[in-house]
Amino acid sequence: MEHSNKFRSFCITVRPKGGLHGEYEEAVVKYIRKQSNYVYTFEKEAEARHIHAQIFFEEPVRKSNIQTALKRIAEKHDKDWSASSRKVLVSGVKIAYNDNFMDNYITKDGDIDIQNYSPPDSTEEYYPSQEEQAAAIAQANATDQRFHRLKQLWDLSHED
Repeated sequence: MEHSNKFRSFCITVRPKGGLHGEYEEAVVKYIRKQSNYVYTFEKEAEARHIHAQIFFEEPVRKSNIQTALKRIAEKHDKDWSASSRKVLVSGVKIAYNDNFMDNYITKDGDIDIQNYSPPDSTEEYYPSQEEQAAAIAQANATDQRFHRLKQLWDLSHED
């Protein structure tokens, strides 16, 4: 089976240097709420203020699509935007493999605003299978991404 690099749910943390406020906060929330389903919350105050979110898609998308959308928002609204800000932002986007982030991280303080809480009725279909998870983890941990992909193609062509 070929491993797809598209997924239907992602965990996001946006933690800009000066804190998430004003138009930047509004743009991030607008992006999150534009998705078919979402859960998000804010943590801390002032320059430590940041957001944790999990978003769900009806059709699978690449992690890089989420990162690109968030980078575009940041480039427009983050007054402290820099190479290190970019690194923090893109590393804050992860594939969601289960409800753990939503159930145990976003809602850990138990005081989530109900308007920020719109998960799907059943989340299971949004997560990759065990086989897809193993393939995604192997790819993420591969020392040489190109070699890993070539090996996947070799294995695929030599099945049976």
